[in-house]
Amino acid sequence: MRTVKGIYKDGRVILEELLPVSQARVMVTVLDEPKVPLKARKPGSMKGEIWMSDDFNDSLELDD
Repeated sequence: MRTVKGIYKDGRVILEELLPVSQARVMVTVLDEPKVPLKARKPGSMKGEIWMSDDFNDSLELDD
């Protein structure tokens, strides 16, 4: 089994790459487009809202 991306347009499926076979059985799954466009995130918008301990990156000492 192999997955190849493509676009369905005007009753045809256009693959983004060639398949290594001349004939094959296929199943087509249609991915829904997002209904609401995602808003661009603003870098730094959570500044001052998140806190990390000063020893966050210190190595963990595990007891055996």
